[in-house]
This record gives sequence, C-alpha cells and structure tokens, in this order.
Amino acid sequence: MALDAAVTNLAIHTTDEAIMMHFAQFHPTKVVVPLHSQTQQRREFGFVTFASEQDCSAAIAALDGTDLNSRTIGVRERVARQAK
Repeated sequence: MALDAAVTNLAIHTTDEAIMMHFAQFHPTKVVVPLHSQTQQRREFGFVTFASEQDCSAAIAALDGTDLNSRTIGVRERVARQAK
C-alpha cells in the first residue's frame, strides 16, 4: 500500500484547504492539484499524501464516493506512471 491517494472528479474551484479539511481525520500531510499547462486552471484531480499507509487505506475506504463541493469524488491508491 502507498502513502498517496489519487482524488478524482474535483470541482476546479476546490481549494487545497478544502481537500485537507475533507481528509483531516486521516492525517494528510500534503495536497497537490496540478494546473492545466495551457490555461493554468486547476485540474479535476489531485493527490493527497498521508502520514502512514494505514491512514491512506482508511481514507480510501471511507471517502471514495463521498461529496466534496457538490461533486462525488473518487479516492484510490495512487499508481505511479510508467516511463515512456
């Protein structure tokens, strides 16, 4: 299990602080939401890093399919991209 979770279907106006608050009971340490390369708008996905694998697993189990800013978010284990 990883220390990072991928969060999908975020509203573009969702702040890092809102994500941290949504995941607070699972001890997140960092939130990253990438920006679109051309528009510089926030993307509709991001990544949350946790203090432990147990916190990450618990967050995935508890928060996948929950509501954040009127959007149903997906929360899954982050999978590293394969090098091209």
